[in-house]
Amino acid sequence: MIKILLSGSNGFIGNYIKMKYSDQGVIILDRSTFFENSIEKFISNDDRYVFIHCAGLAHGIGKKYTKEDYWDANVNLTKKILKKLELNPPISVVFLSTVAVYGVDEGTNLDENTKLLANSFYSQSKIQAEAEIIQWANKLNIKYSILRLPLVVGFNAPGNLGRMTNAIKKRFFFLIGKGAAKKSMVLAQDIADYILEFAKVGGIYNVTDGRSHSVYDLSHTIAKSYGICFIPRIPLVFVCFIAHIGDFLGYKFIFNTNVLRKLTSDLTFNDSLAREKVGWNPQNVLEFYN
Repeated sequence: MIKILLSGSNGFIGNYIKMKYSDQGVIILDRSTFFENSIEKFISNDDRYVFIHCAGLAHGIGKKYTKEDYWDANVNLTKKILKKLELNPPISVVFLSTVAVYGVDEGTNLDENTKLLANSFYSQSKIQAEAEIIQWANKLNIKYSILRLPLVVGFNAPGNLGRMTNAIKKRFFFLIGKGAAKKSMVLAQDIADYILEFAKVGGIYNVTDGRSHSVYDLSHTIAKSYGICFIPRIPLVFVCFIAHIGDFLGYKFIFNTNVLRKLTSDLTFNDSLAREKVGWNPQNVLEFYN
């Protein structure tokens, strides 16, 4: 049986993977004990294992991280782990990346050939981490898989989805206009269910549920799961007025026309490569809330 060496097991997606393969023998890579001990403490020379790398620092919501913070957590940590694994390499490595590496705020059906134009500290660190893994795997002739994830849905989801859910529960969430902007999403459970299939095949993949969900559909589906039947709307013309005030005030105001454009534009990704190569056939994200 192939074992799994898992980093970031206490994170949102890492926990799903840990639970999914608990009977198979998931070896938890704890940062402190891993670097204090030899690799043999975790993996014997006879073990065939897949390394799933979930550890890292996500973009902060309401937190201010520096470039050094992201580089240390997403790049330097990755390099340290890979260096140590050279003593007894895995048969495959899977890295959880992000669609943020493309550096776009709007677009439809973007595929893996889209240029990596990211300019935030977070997304640039993910691009570099991808590069480190590809270089390392090619040097050792090891299969690698990089999964570029959009908004991930699941229990106690962090980030923007967590904030949205909490706002809906408190009846403090408002749709901008009709809430027609469509976004790509994926279930954390589907990532866990298919991750070893990605490990077998290798490659770089966008991973979505294959459907483009509007903000309206997502918010109303979440609301219904909490017995809430109505979500108020703010007229787009009013929000545009506020955004232009933000443009005038500059950095002193967090809402401007650029932020408004991100919130009201479609941003969807093509996952046909994963379907073709890996047999990726995920669930509809909205069914999670039913």
